Amino acid sequence: MPRITNPSPSEISPSLAAKMERRPPLSLYKMLPRAGALAERFLDMGKAIRDDLQLDPELREIAIVRVGVITGADYEVYHHSWLAQQAGVSDLVLDAIKQPEPKGLSEREALVIAYTDALVRHARADNTLFQNICAVIGENDVAELTLVIGFYIMTSRFLLNFDIEIETDFQHSTWS
Repeated sequence: MPRITNPSPSEISPSLAAKMERRPPLSLYKMLPRAGALAERFLDMGKAIRDDLQLDPELREIAIVRVGVITGADYEVYHHSWLAQQAGVSDLVLDAIKQPEPKGLSEREALVIAYTDALVRHARADNTLFQNICAVIGENDVAELTLVIGFYIMTSRFLLNFDIEIETDFQHSTWS
């Protein structure tokens, strides 16, 4: 049960309400208007992450699920596991990245996991890891990946602190 109530429709600005109409009826989006002006920017950034990156969607979703695993944001893991599968992440890889020490990953996948772990746990990757991931996926993709990881660290903190509940009956396929 959330720690506070969702805002009423009368508390939501018209511009935010318009953006929310294009989003699925998820618990996160019901609580998000409590963040005021930041809610719209949050939605804009989330849309850009989903629709506008050059970063491979598989790598994006691997990182997002891993952030959820490390931070304990089960909501993030639940919803992004489905999105990861839609992006082409296999069940074997998805199962591996949910483990404390993932095994059986490709070089790219393993580097994304190591980079994500470093950023979530230590805020910064060491020079060797940073150079390796840049060499494998490219500097621009590492810049995008860094912002994706940061965005989902922030998202996990919001989910956890407001006790956002998972909608286990939600049909992802109706909103993809």
